[in-house]
Amino acid sequence: MFGPSRANARTGRTCPGGRSSPGGHFVPTPSGGAGIAVCDPARLAARLPGVAPPQRAPPLLSALFLRVADRARAREALERGGFAPHALPDGAFAIGADVAHGVALVFG
Repeated sequence: MFGPSRANARTGRTCPGGRSSPGGHFVPTPSGGAGIAVCDPARLAARLPGVAPPQRAPPLLSALFLRVADRARAREALERGGFAPHALPDGAFAIGADVAHGVALVFG
């Protein structure tokens, strides 16, 4: 089994500049406008309730976090495209990995 601590260590080596936590490994991008989370399915489900997780064995890229200037416009664009965004407790929203090529997309 490839546990979270081992995944965090491996991701930390391949994606320097990130930070590990009990919830997984989070890697910000140089622009600051997006971030990548690598974690196990249980932690992803806790962080993104109602959002379909990737259906791959760990380690895996679980979610891409995108900062948007206008959440309402971003949500409307996704809905026009046929997606059904899930509201998250912090006000962000996401589409599941099942409809986003295997990686959950979080817009905040």
